[in-house]
Formats: sequence, C-alpha cells, structure tokens
Amino acid sequence: SFMGVGKDVHNFAFIMDTGNQHFECHVFWCEPNAGSVSEAVQAACMLRYQKCLVARPPPQRARASSAPPTDSVTRRVTTSVKRGVLSIIDTLKQKRPVSEIP
Repeated sequence: SFMGVGKDVHNFAFIMDTGNQHFECHVFWCEPNAGSVSEAVQAACMLRYQKCLVARPPPQRARASSAPPTDSVTRRVTTSVKRGVLSIIDTLKQKRPVSEIP
C-alpha cells in the first residue's frame, strides 16, 4: 500500500494492493491542503499495525513448527491495516464538502 500528497498539495491518494495484481486507488481533494489527512491516515495505519502486533499470539517454544508462518502473520496484519484505512476512506467519502453545507 502507498499513500501520499500529490504535486498539487490539495490531492491525497491511497493505493492499496488487494492481491492478485489488483489495486484500488482512492484520491481526495482536500482544503486547505492534504497534509492533515495524510498525517491522520498515517497515524491510523501505525496505530492499527501496533494493535495487530500486540494482539498476535506469543510464539510457542515447545515446537517452532507449530508457530504460524511469518507470511501468515504478515498477511493478517496487512489485512487489518487495509480494513482500517478503508474505514477511514469511507468516513471521508461520507463527509460533505463545505460548499454543500447550507
């Protein structure tokens, strides 16, 4: 997944790898600029990632082979972070622009 502010500081985009070489791109026009949205999404991603790491079951010492493969843990964390970002994006989509408010 990638996110960032465009050359025009009003543009914020988030590109997410949904698997099998498919990607979703969400682009927002922000006023006065996209800096605060970018920082908020970044903070939300970091928080979600930290929560996933804390919730991860501790490794078992009895047999190393019984622990979930690293790619399995990574996939679960990545999926959880994607859900969090999509939730933020849905929230942003539901907000009406200032020009539409009576």
